[in-house]
Amino acid sequence: MTTRIGIHAPEEEQGLVAFSEQVDPSLALCAQVGNIYTGSLYLALAGLLHAQAAGLVGRRIGLFSYGSGCTSEFYSGVVASNAAARIAATNVTGLLAARERISIADYERIMALPPHAPLAGWKGSGDGTFHFVGVTNHQRQYASR
Repeated sequence: MTTRIGIHAPEEEQGLVAFSEQVDPSLALCAQVGNIYTGSLYLALAGLLHAQAAGLVGRRIGLFSYGSGCTSEFYSGVVASNAAARIAATNVTGLLAARERISIADYERIMALPPHAPLAGWKGSGDGTFHFVGVTNHQRQYASR
């Protein structure tokens, strides 16, 4: 079916509406953070719950993720009655607001440091934060600050 530019077929319009209602709410946090690979699915779930947990209690939601041709998964879950309180307790908005912008040069300098090197000038509190310390048996290793 062909459509004129700017005019959507009814099926396309339904798809756009469904996407707007079912997917858009999960993308706000992802848009702020960017791609975190495997974690993107869970960030999208956090974003959905952050935006709509109270209205989703008792409803089934679907989660779909696919890798670079290796595998894909679809699973679903029912939103628990305490989801709104639990997502609010994470203070995701505050955590994102507390991020510190660094330059590309600073990022490259940090990434070039040995795994246990202190981050001179780092302003983090040290509470609940982690840093990359290396790879062992193909697994990324992190340690608390």
